[in-house]
Amino acid sequence: MNAAALAHGSVLLGFITGGLARVATAFILWLIYDDKSNCVAFQALQAIAFQLLLTVATVLVGLAIVVSALTICLIPLALILLLGVIALPFAQLLYGLYTAYETYHGADFVY
Repeated sequence: MNAAALAHGSVLLGFITGGLARVATAFILWLIYDDKSNCVAFQALQAIAFQLLLTVATVLVGLAIVVSALTICLIPLALILLLGVIALPFAQLLYGLYTAYETYHGADFVY
């Protein structure tokens, strides 16, 4: 279960580097454990899906900020979305570390 927890915990790596290293780490773990352990492979796929989903959500909210800021009447919306873009990585980090904790202690975590 250490490798499964590491796949979920790789969200910390992405938070520190600000890149897709978190997805790459979970993907590498999935490649390594695909034939060895169904449980670890499943948890790594869960981590990949979660991290990719939130990466896409962050990009889409960022684009919405740009579009909103270009329209004068939508500037309050842009400010609200900006708060979301700031909060989303922290929420992803906390939830990813929670799933790593649960997985490390033997829970078969499903998002």
